[in-house]
Amino acid sequence: MLRLPEKEIRLNIEHPKNKQAFVQAPLHKTHIEHLMCYFEDPELTEIMGFNFDPASKDTYKFIEAITICCHPNCQTENHLIFGEFQAPNTMPIGYQVVKGIYLELGVAEYGNATLDPVYRSHGYGRTAMRTILRYLFDELGMKKMHGTVLESNRSQLNMIKKVGWQLDEITSWKMPDGTLEPMHVFQMTAKDLIR
Repeated sequence: MLRLPEKEIRLNIEHPKNKQAFVQAPLHKTHIEHLMCYFEDPELTEIMGFNFDPASKDTYKFIEAITICCHPNCQTENHLIFGEFQAPNTMPIGYQVVKGIYLELGVAEYGNATLDPVYRSHGYGRTAMRTILRYLFDELGMKKMHGTVLESNRSQLNMIKKVGWQLDEITSWKMPDGTLEPMHVFQMTAKDLIR
């Protein structure tokens, strides 16, 4: 059976184009509070599919929102959450979450968001995604990953195809305003990953 890591994980990354180093590391309370502030941007509700009030300062509710699992095989409480940091001892620019880890089957659901607008659409999320997926497949021995992206999040849809995700189906997601938005459901195995 697969096992979750027992120690804190830090993954060092180098951006492939500008060679800038950055790191993925566990989030602490002050990091989460920092990420919550980005949700003052109403555009995030449109592309993320959930509404979060940053004024609430409720870190538990934030973690709950980013760890909602959509895939039926990933309905467990096992999660790994990483922050994307430009340098050690700085505030994160986004997060990567591996949620609903079902160790017996070797499956989990993956989500990510580069929340700082300065770093969006510059390859940081894609590089971080590849690094986490390599870690999950090569180090933890995961068999299959699942992911979901709202159809309105065009940049994310384009990015994940470049990483190797395979479209499984298109379903619906209930948005905070009650409307239904098409949601693309993807899957990936180690052989699909474009390294």
